[in-house]
Amino acid sequence: ETRTDFSNYIKSMVAVELYKNKKVSLGYCAEVAEMSKEEFVKCLGQNGVSIFGFDSDEEFMEELANA
Repeated sequence: ETRTDFSNYIKSMVAVELYKNKKVSLGYCAEVAEMSKEEFVKCLGQNGVSIFGFDSDEEFMEELANA
């Protein structure tokens, strides 16, 4: 790997952790990772992090019913 590859990897992992710990917004994390929002959402998925945060099954079901 090159330094650039390693640097990009570190940026994306920092952004994933920030998002996972609900420290900042998805848009800000995408900027940290130097990705578009769409690319960052894919990166989250590849790292097992959902962009959907529901506090309960009831909240999820309510949201699903409204979709």
